[in-house]
Amino acid sequence: MSTSTRIRLTIAFCLSSAALLFAADARAQFYLGAEGGWTSLPDQTITVPGLFSTNLKFNAGFNAGGRLGYEWGPWRFEEEYSYRQNNVPGNFSLFGLPITGISGNRHTNSIMTNVLYDFTLGYPITPHIGVGIGAVNIHDGLKLPLIGQFINDSTWQFGYQAIAGIRYNLSPALALDLDYRYLATTQPTFRILNTNLLRYRSDYNTNNFVASLIYRFAPPPPPVPAAAPARRRRPRLRSSWSSSTGIAPTSRRLGWTSCGRPRMPIRRGARSASRLPATRISPVRLATTSGSR
Repeated sequence: MSTSTRIRLTIAFCLSSAALLFAADARAQFYLGAEGGWTSLPDQTITVPGLFSTNLKFNAGFNAGGRLGYEWGPWRFEEEYSYRQNNVPGNFSLFGLPITGISGNRHTNSIMTNVLYDFTLGYPITPHIGVGIGAVNIHDGLKLPLIGQFINDSTWQFGYQAIAGIRYNLSPALALDLDYRYLATTQPTFRILNTNLLRYRSDYNTNNFVASLIYRFAPPPPPVPAAAPARRRRPRLRSSWSSSTGIAPTSRRLGWTSCGRPRMPIRRGARSASRLPATRISPVRLATTSGSR
């Protein structure tokens, strides 16, 4: 598999992973950040196969970029773009011979997919660690006196980085990140004098101190739960007791007794008759009346 194919697959993986992560949870809190800082590029080995190998020094440089991501609990998933540049010194020695009047730099454009974890301690400052993979475009440019443009070539390489830092929450919407980021790639190969006759291999591994200002977008409101159906309230029965008659309590409102039986309606006439005094029939009087007949 060629290097360009691996780079295309890496970029496709990063973009598809970002799409899946961003669509994973509609309740995730998205954020946008701008970053910048200091970049150190240690001495890099330059090897021309079959001819020579030497070390090339670079001055301290800078980095700048931005990132878009979202927070999901203690996890953060983000896409990061970063530009890094380190200039070459004005002079160096080759085979013991000093060469002066040199100008040039090595700069990169990187697209990384990062995963970070925040350790929540209950304080405004929280430490975090993370890793990232992606694609890095490395460009070498070098001008020599009396020759002019000696190197002017670029190549895409697989990149990886490790992240460690702290976050200070300025407010619910703003945060400040201070990170150390180690970014490295697979070995790039560059052409000399823009020809395919001479090439050299090199390394790329940087130490970066990055400060980022993060703005969190407000999360969407939680979905409104469906209203529960109203429960029908059972009517309360009012019962009355007749202490004089000893009649069981009945409901004046619904016409039901406390035992659950319907109360028979009482007509007004019958109710009046029940109020008349009871007539007592004597057996002696009944016998006299029947004998006279």
